[in-house]
Amino acid sequence: DAAALSDVGLEIFLKAEAAKNLAVVDEIRRQLEPVSKGRGRVCLHIHLEDQLREVDIDLPGGFKITPEIRAELTHIAGVTRLQEI
Repeated sequence: DAAALSDVGLEIFLKAEAAKNLAVVDEIRRQLEPVSKGRGRVCLHIHLEDQLREVDIDLPGGFKITPEIRAELTHIAGVTRLQEI
């Protein structure tokens, strides 16, 4: 139901080079902006170039993650996968 959807969070896995690309980060922001009134947490998960370290960045606020938003995010270059949290 709609209430359950609003609580779903999302971890967005990014390649290190994509995280440095402002166009990629801006596209993620653009996709999430219309759904920024939910209660779900969104976290960017970045594997650093040395592949030995990872960084998680929790985005401020809450988001209403829908199947449509998930589909849009999967098409962004540099996004390697999405995982519900």
